[in-house]
Amino acid sequence: MSGIILRTRISDGARSLATASGFRLQSLRTPSRVRRDTRLQVNWGATNPRAVPNVRCLNSGAAVELASNKLTALLAMRQAGVPVPDFWQTREEVNRRENGMIFARTLLRASEGRGIVVVRPGEELPSAPLYVQYIRKSAEYRVHVGGQEVLAIQQKRFRNDHEASADERIIRNHRNGWIFAVENVSYPATGTEQRLREAAVAAVRALGLDFGAVDMVVDKTSRANVYVLEVNTAPGLSSPTTLRAYSEYLTRAHTEQGAS
Repeated sequence: MSGIILRTRISDGARSLATASGFRLQSLRTPSRVRRDTRLQVNWGATNPRAVPNVRCLNSGAAVELASNKLTALLAMRQAGVPVPDFWQTREEVNRRENGMIFARTLLRASEGRGIVVVRPGEELPSAPLYVQYIRKSAEYRVHVGGQEVLAIQQKRFRNDHEASADERIIRNHRNGWIFAVENVSYPATGTEQRLREAAVAAVRALGLDFGAVDMVVDKTSRANVYVLEVNTAPGLSSPTTLRAYSEYLTRAHTEQGAS
Protein backbone atom coordinates (compact mmCIF):
# COMPACT_ATOMS: atom_id res chain seq x y z
CA MET A 1 0.00 0.00 0.00
CA SER A 2 1.07 3.59 -0.53
CA GLY A 3 0.21 5.57 2.55
CA ILE A 4 1.92 7.78 5.12
CA ILE A 5 1.68 7.89 8.91
CA LEU A 6 2.75 11.37 9.91
CA ARG A 7 4.05 12.03 13.42
CA THR A 8 5.64 14.97 15.23
CA ARG A 9 7.66 13.02 17.82
CA ILE A 10 8.86 9.51 18.59
CA SER A 11 5.79 7.31 18.92
CA ASP A 12 5.80 3.56 19.47
CA GLY A 13 2.13 3.49 18.43
CA ALA A 14 2.83 5.19 15.10
CA ARG A 15 5.83 2.97 14.43
CA SER A 16 3.91 -0.22 15.19
CA LEU A 17 0.96 0.89 13.08
CA ALA A 18 3.21 1.71 10.11
CA THR A 19 4.73 -1.76 10.26
CA ALA A 20 1.36 -3.51 10.65
CA SER A 21 -0.39 -1.57 7.89
CA GLY A 22 2.45 -1.34 5.38
CA PHE A 23 2.43 2.46 5.48
CA ARG A 24 5.57 4.60 5.55
CA LEU A 25 6.39 6.43 8.78
CA GLN A 26 7.26 10.07 8.22
CA SER A 27 8.28 12.78 10.69
CA LEU A 28 7.28 16.42 10.35
CA ARG A 29 10.78 17.32 11.47
CA THR A 30 12.35 15.50 8.52
CA PRO A 31 11.03 16.74 5.17
CA SER A 32 10.86 14.07 2.50
CA ARG A 33 9.38 13.61 -0.93
CA VAL A 34 5.93 12.04 -1.23
CA ARG A 35 5.54 9.24 -3.74
CA ARG A 36 3.21 9.96 -6.64
CA ASP A 37 1.02 6.96 -5.87
CA THR A 38 0.37 8.09 -2.28
CA ARG A 39 -3.36 8.39 -1.65
CA LEU A 40 -3.71 8.51 2.13
CA GLN A 41 -1.95 10.37 4.93
CA VAL A 42 -2.66 9.46 8.56
CA ASN A 43 -2.04 12.35 10.94
CA TRP A 44 -0.87 10.83 14.22
CA GLY A 45 -1.38 13.68 16.69
CA ALA A 46 0.08 16.60 14.72
CA THR A 47 -1.61 20.00 14.89
CA ASN A 48 0.17 21.18 11.73
CA PRO A 49 0.35 18.27 9.27
CA ARG A 50 1.97 18.95 5.93
CA ALA A 51 -0.66 19.35 3.22
CA VAL A 52 -0.11 17.14 0.20
CA PRO A 53 -2.10 17.82 -3.01
CA ASN A 54 -4.53 15.04 -3.99
CA VAL A 55 -3.79 13.07 -0.80
CA ARG A 56 -6.56 12.55 1.73
CA CYS A 57 -5.56 13.28 5.33
CA LEU A 58 -7.19 11.42 8.21
CA ASN A 59 -7.50 13.81 11.17
CA SER A 60 -6.97 17.38 10.07
CA GLY A 61 -4.60 19.62 12.00
CA ALA A 62 -7.51 21.82 13.09
CA ALA A 63 -9.37 18.82 14.54
CA VAL A 64 -6.28 17.59 16.39
CA GLU A 65 -5.71 21.11 17.72
CA LEU A 66 -9.29 21.20 19.01
CA ALA A 67 -9.04 17.77 20.64
CA SER A 68 -5.64 18.33 22.23
CA ASN A 69 -6.82 21.33 24.27
CA LYS A 70 -8.75 20.07 27.31
CA LEU A 71 -10.98 23.15 27.47
CA THR A 72 -11.85 23.58 23.79
CA ALA A 73 -12.51 19.84 23.48
CA LEU A 74 -14.95 19.84 26.41
CA LEU A 75 -16.69 22.96 25.10
CA ALA A 76 -17.12 21.45 21.62
CA MET A 77 -18.38 18.12 22.95
CA ARG A 78 -20.81 19.72 25.39
CA GLN A 79 -22.21 21.92 22.63
CA ALA A 80 -22.75 18.81 20.48
CA GLY A 81 -24.64 17.06 23.28
CA VAL A 82 -21.88 14.58 24.15
CA PRO A 83 -22.06 13.57 27.84
CA VAL A 84 -19.08 15.18 29.63
CA PRO A 85 -18.45 15.96 33.31
CA ASP A 86 -19.46 19.37 34.65
CA PHE A 87 -16.63 21.86 34.20
CA TRP A 88 -15.92 25.54 34.78
CA GLN A 89 -13.40 28.14 33.62
CA THR A 90 -13.17 30.28 36.77
CA ARG A 91 -13.02 29.56 40.50
CA GLU A 92 -16.09 31.71 41.08
CA GLU A 93 -18.20 29.47 38.82
CA VAL A 94 -17.25 26.15 40.41
CA ASN A 95 -20.11 24.30 42.09
CA ARG A 96 -18.53 22.75 45.21
CA ARG A 97 -20.79 19.78 45.82
CA GLU A 98 -20.87 18.19 49.24
CA ASN A 99 -18.30 15.39 49.46
CA GLY A 100 -17.34 16.08 45.85
CA MET A 101 -13.83 16.51 44.48
CA ILE A 102 -12.64 18.85 41.76
CA PHE A 103 -9.80 18.37 39.32
CA ALA A 104 -8.04 21.69 38.75
CA ARG A 105 -6.34 21.48 35.35
CA THR A 106 -3.37 23.84 35.42
CA LEU A 107 -2.26 22.63 31.97
CA LEU A 108 -4.64 22.43 29.03
CA ARG A 109 -2.25 20.47 26.80
CA ALA A 110 -0.84 17.63 28.86
CA SER A 111 -1.03 13.86 29.19
CA GLU A 112 -0.43 11.19 31.83
CA GLY A 113 -2.12 13.29 34.52
CA ARG A 114 0.36 16.19 34.35
CA GLY A 115 -1.15 19.45 35.54
CA ILE A 116 -3.96 17.84 37.57
CA VAL A 117 -4.44 19.11 41.12
CA VAL A 118 -6.90 17.03 43.18
CA VAL A 119 -8.99 19.41 45.30
CA ARG A 120 -10.98 17.77 48.09
CA PRO A 121 -13.95 19.28 49.98
CA GLY A 122 -12.81 22.15 52.18
CA GLU A 123 -9.56 22.69 50.28
CA GLU A 124 -8.93 25.93 48.42
CA LEU A 125 -9.09 25.88 44.66
CA PRO A 126 -5.79 26.82 43.01
CA SER A 127 -5.63 29.16 40.04
CA ALA A 128 -6.27 27.19 36.84
CA PRO A 129 -7.83 27.68 33.40
CA LEU A 130 -10.12 24.66 33.85
CA TYR A 131 -11.92 22.94 36.73
CA VAL A 132 -13.60 19.55 36.18
CA GLN A 133 -16.01 17.73 38.47
CA TYR A 134 -14.58 14.40 39.60
CA ILE A 135 -16.86 11.48 38.70
CA ARG A 136 -17.07 8.64 41.20
CA LYS A 137 -16.73 5.80 38.77
CA SER A 138 -17.56 2.13 38.71
CA ALA A 139 -15.53 1.49 35.54
CA GLU A 140 -13.32 3.27 33.01
CA TYR A 141 -12.80 2.50 29.34
CA ARG A 142 -10.95 3.54 26.20
CA VAL A 143 -13.15 3.23 23.13
CA HIS A 144 -11.29 3.33 19.81
CA VAL A 145 -13.26 4.87 16.95
CA GLY A 146 -12.42 5.04 13.25
CA GLY A 147 -14.64 5.99 10.34
CA GLN A 148 -17.65 6.50 12.64
CA GLU A 149 -17.37 2.91 13.87
CA VAL A 150 -16.06 1.43 17.11
CA LEU A 151 -12.84 -0.44 16.38
CA ALA A 152 -12.12 -1.83 19.86
CA ILE A 153 -12.94 -1.32 23.54
CA GLN A 154 -10.44 -1.54 26.39
CA GLN A 155 -11.14 -1.44 30.13
CA LYS A 156 -8.81 0.30 32.58
CA ARG A 157 -7.61 -1.89 35.43
CA PHE A 158 -5.21 -1.47 38.35
CA ARG A 159 -2.05 -3.59 38.40
CA ASN A 160 -2.07 -5.81 41.47
CA ASP A 161 1.69 -5.46 41.90
CA HIS A 162 1.57 -1.67 42.18
CA GLU A 163 1.43 0.30 45.44
CA ALA A 164 -0.38 3.61 45.01
CA SER A 165 -1.24 6.66 47.07
CA ALA A 166 -4.78 8.03 47.38
CA ASP A 167 -4.21 10.55 44.57
CA GLU A 168 -2.61 7.90 42.36
CA ARG A 169 -5.73 5.76 42.66
CA ILE A 170 -7.82 8.75 41.57
CA ILE A 171 -5.59 9.90 38.69
CA ARG A 172 -5.72 6.71 36.65
CA ASN A 173 -2.73 6.75 34.32
CA HIS A 174 -0.04 4.22 33.46
CA ARG A 175 2.55 5.80 35.75
CA ASN A 176 0.18 5.37 38.69
CA GLY A 177 -0.31 1.66 38.03
CA TRP A 178 -3.30 1.66 35.68
CA ILE A 179 -3.34 -0.22 32.39
CA PHE A 180 -5.84 -0.76 29.57
CA ALA A 181 -6.90 -4.37 29.12
CA VAL A 182 -8.70 -5.77 26.09
CA GLU A 183 -9.49 -9.18 27.55
CA ASN A 184 -12.59 -9.88 29.66
CA VAL A 185 -14.06 -6.39 29.30
CA SER A 186 -17.10 -6.14 31.58
CA TYR A 187 -19.87 -3.58 32.02
CA PRO A 188 -21.64 -2.52 35.25
CA ALA A 189 -25.17 -2.52 33.84
CA THR A 190 -27.29 -3.66 30.92
CA GLY A 191 -27.03 -1.22 28.03
CA THR A 192 -23.76 0.34 29.20
CA GLU A 193 -21.75 -0.95 26.25
CA GLN A 194 -24.18 0.54 23.75
CA ARG A 195 -24.14 3.92 25.52
CA LEU A 196 -20.35 3.88 25.53
CA ARG A 197 -20.25 3.13 21.81
CA GLU A 198 -22.75 5.85 20.92
CA ALA A 199 -21.08 8.52 23.07
CA ALA A 200 -17.60 7.65 21.74
CA VAL A 201 -18.66 7.96 18.10
CA ALA A 202 -20.44 11.24 18.91
CA ALA A 203 -17.32 12.61 20.63
CA VAL A 204 -15.07 11.90 17.65
CA ARG A 205 -17.65 13.45 15.34
CA ALA A 206 -18.04 16.55 17.53
CA LEU A 207 -14.30 17.23 17.33
CA GLY A 208 -14.19 16.78 13.56
CA LEU A 209 -11.87 13.77 13.79
CA ASP A 210 -11.72 10.72 11.55
CA PHE A 211 -10.38 8.50 14.33
CA GLY A 212 -9.53 8.72 18.01
CA ALA A 213 -9.28 6.85 21.30
CA VAL A 214 -12.05 8.07 23.59
CA ASP A 215 -11.43 7.90 27.34
CA MET A 216 -14.70 7.36 29.20
CA VAL A 217 -16.03 6.56 32.68
CA VAL A 218 -19.24 5.05 34.04
CA ASP A 219 -20.44 6.56 37.30
CA LYS A 220 -21.50 4.70 40.43
CA THR A 221 -25.15 5.73 40.30
CA SER A 222 -27.91 3.22 39.66
CA ARG A 223 -28.29 4.65 36.15
CA ALA A 224 -24.64 3.91 35.27
CA ASN A 225 -24.27 7.17 33.35
CA VAL A 226 -21.39 7.41 30.87
CA TYR A 227 -19.10 10.43 30.49
CA VAL A 228 -16.44 11.30 27.93
CA LEU A 229 -13.24 12.67 29.48
CA GLU A 230 -11.09 13.27 26.38
CA VAL A 231 -10.19 11.98 22.93
CA ASN A 232 -6.63 10.93 22.12
CA THR A 233 -5.38 11.43 18.56
CA ALA A 234 -2.10 9.49 19.00
CA PRO A 235 -3.00 6.58 21.31
CA GLY A 236 -0.66 3.85 22.42
CA LEU A 237 -1.17 0.58 20.56
CA SER A 238 0.61 -1.94 22.78
CA SER A 239 -2.30 -4.38 22.52
CA PRO A 240 -2.18 -6.64 19.43
CA THR A 241 -5.98 -6.42 19.30
CA THR A 242 -6.10 -2.62 19.06
CA LEU A 243 -3.14 -2.55 16.68
CA ARG A 244 -4.89 -4.99 14.35
CA ALA A 245 -8.13 -2.98 14.57
CA TYR A 246 -6.40 0.24 13.49
CA SER A 247 -4.44 -1.53 10.75
CA GLU A 248 -7.65 -2.97 9.31
CA TYR A 249 -9.31 0.45 9.53
CA LEU A 250 -6.46 2.06 7.56
CA THR A 251 -6.57 -0.73 4.99
CA ARG A 252 -10.28 -0.06 4.40
CA ALA A 253 -9.73 3.71 4.22
CA HIS A 254 -6.85 3.27 1.75
CA THR A 255 -8.91 0.93 -0.43
CA GLU A 256 -11.85 3.33 -0.45
CA GLN A 257 -9.57 6.26 -1.33
CA GLY A 258 -7.98 4.33 -4.17
CA ALA A 259 -11.39 3.44 -5.58
CA SER A 260 -12.68 7.03 -5.50
